Amino acid sequence: MKKLYLTLVMFITLLIFFPIQSFAVEFSITNVKIDAHLKNNGNVNVEETFTYDFEGDFNGISRLLISKNGSLITDFTASEKGVPLIVEEAGEYYNIHRKGSDETVIVKINYTIINGVEVYEDYAQFYWPFFSRENEANYDNFTITVYPPQTTRDVIAFGYDEAFTKETIKQNGTVVFNFGKVLRKTNGDIRVGYEAGLFDEAPLITGQIREELIDEHESLIIGAESRLKTREALTTIARIALPAYAFILLFLIVKSALKVRTKQSVIIRETKLSKAVPIQVMSLPATILFTNYNHFSPQVMAAALLDLVRQGYVKKKTDDHFQVVDREGTLHHERLLINWLFYTIGRDGHFHFSHLKKYTKNEKNHSRYHTDQTNWQKAVKEEIQAHALFENSKNYRIWVGFSSLILFPFLILFPVFDLVLAFIVTLSLFSGTILYALAYRPKSYEGEKITYEWKQFREQYKHLTQTDWERWSEDERMRAYIYGLGIHVKTLRKKNEELIKAFRSPILTNNYSYTVDVASMAYMGPIAFSNFKAASSTTSVSSSSSSGTTSTGSGAGGGGGGSGAF
Repeated sequence: MKKLYLTLVMFITLLIFFPIQSFAVEFSITNVKIDAHLKNNGNVNVEETFTYDFEGDFNGISRLLISKNGSLITDFTASEKGVPLIVEEAGEYYNIHRKGSDETVIVKINYTIINGVEVYEDYAQFYWPFFSRENEANYDNFTITVYPPQTTRDVIAFGYDEAFTKETIKQNGTVVFNFGKVLRKTNGDIRVGYEAGLFDEAPLITGQIREELIDEHESLIIGAESRLKTREALTTIARIALPAYAFILLFLIVKSALKVRTKQSVIIRETKLSKAVPIQVMSLPATILFTNYNHFSPQVMAAALLDLVRQGYVKKKTDDHFQVVDREGTLHHERLLINWLFYTIGRDGHFHFSHLKKYTKNEKNHSRYHTDQTNWQKAVKEEIQAHALFENSKNYRIWVGFSSLILFPFLILFPVFDLVLAFIVTLSLFSGTILYALAYRPKSYEGEKITYEWKQFREQYKHLTQTDWERWSEDERMRAYIYGLGIHVKTLRKKNEELIKAFRSPILTNNYSYTVDVASMAYMGPIAFSNFKAASSTTSVSSSSSSGTTSTGSGAGGGGGGSGAF
């Protein structure tokens, strides 16, 4: 029974989330021929011929027909080689059943558009979208032919979007729209005008339309010519302005990089390197954050706790039990951390890792946990800011950021005028400028010096000998260990383990409650890290949302159409 329930749940989930993808039919429509026969009563008899090339199994084809306002589609039928096919109507979709596999199918579709022709006092028009943005399939060799009720020479014909300039007027008044290839989700309304006298049995609409048709056609032509001139102007701008902008942006980036390099060269010349741990300018948590790309992680939390032990603000009672000695640390973030761990999560100045597990297990505490964590992290960042380790580049960054607005209009214009390559280049320059403005935070001399010293320490520490390490004070060893724990670099961690394993710790005094050595640190570090990592994972909250949209006909008068298969 459980297996049955599981199977049903999986099946329903598949239907909900993958209704189309799971049962998609592979096909291409290689030829489309539509013949629209206009009748003197204003109706239109339509015959469509679709050629489908299928790969794999299929159950049939579908045709989407969205009627224009005031019109109606009736008498829909389908056949193959004269044999009628079963048609299932589902709203505006017509599903034509015809099973098969790996074959070419030619289906003829017939239907009537009631009131498809709008007849005015002077002229009549057939204004119709046989496909629109609702269409989900590409068409090859697409042709529409419009036949008048009888031969005539007075014809006005044109098309919109994909149908523009695709019309050919024959001597007998027949109009052929030869599209060639039509991409999915595009519009291509056709508009054909004939003398009103050809439709003597159709309902008459008061007013005249001939001049409107002529003006509309001329407007399309003028618009196309204007569009061509604008496109040429934009092409010229793209050829000149984009390289110039790119050169200026590159110049600024190179100039900034050279400035940093010069500063670093001065620091290298002036700084005397040694095999000892660098002089501590900031607290270890702030140093770890500053030299590790401002990345907070559970390792930083563990390092911060161990640093409180190292400084004597907290003493280790047992491997997982700590007690506050001095609640008033010298730094704001140290006081926040003590209050958070020992009085919010812990009890009365005592902190066990079991306290942390119990606290984070309760979902009601998750929001408070993240708030306290954020406040502590913010305080660590404030310490970094107080040391002025970055240059004041606010005005420069604002100036660079606003310069990207020069490109913004072209991000709209280039796609509109089909200048794809120019759009891609503009988007790259726009994004590059914004990223440069956001990322440009040059370090001050002091900031570069701290970065350089700790970077060199990481490199030299890998090759440190046991003899050199044993010459260090206990505080230096602990600082080295805590720093390596906080930045979580594998080579530093392995070196720490190697040095500590070979080191024999001196016998501690009876006053052990207030002292700790590097060997104890090495034992506490992984335990602290694993517990803070588990707490971070437990309190992480993720959410997802979904939304859907509906659409209506986007062709002339709300009409539209498309094709598919199932």
